[in-house]
Amino acid sequence: MACNLNVQSISAEPPLLQLEIGDLNWWLLGSDRIWKKQEHQLIKSLQERGLKYSPDLLFWSSRSLDKGWLEIVEPEVAIAAANTIQPKTLLQLQERGIQFYWTGRDGAMQWTPEGGWQTTLERVAEDEELM
Repeated sequence: MACNLNVQSISAEPPLLQLEIGDLNWWLLGSDRIWKKQEHQLIKSLQERGLKYSPDLLFWSSRSLDKGWLEIVEPEVAIAAANTIQPKTLLQLQERGIQFYWTGRDGAMQWTPEGGWQTTLERVAEDEELM
């Protein structure tokens, strides 16, 4: 089964990379902070490129996510590469109904077309049940 992969830089500041894998749209965020000037530039860049504001996944690497990000985009799933998450970030994600994970709690993440997102901890438990 062939799968199309498209990678493009959406923004240099803040660093934002888009991966399109088949019908999926994943955003990899290199910084957790967005400032008003950057927010305006990012929105303009998204509009000019006709990019979807609601990625299937937003991945970032820190304990918090600036409120500005969640005001711009509404991801279906958010994953933080961090040991802990700040309570205000968790609250913002919960209030918006965004499914979220963080590696410090959930371990590594795996996505499959059949099962969607799954933590490696869930996967190990399922494998142990089969044995």
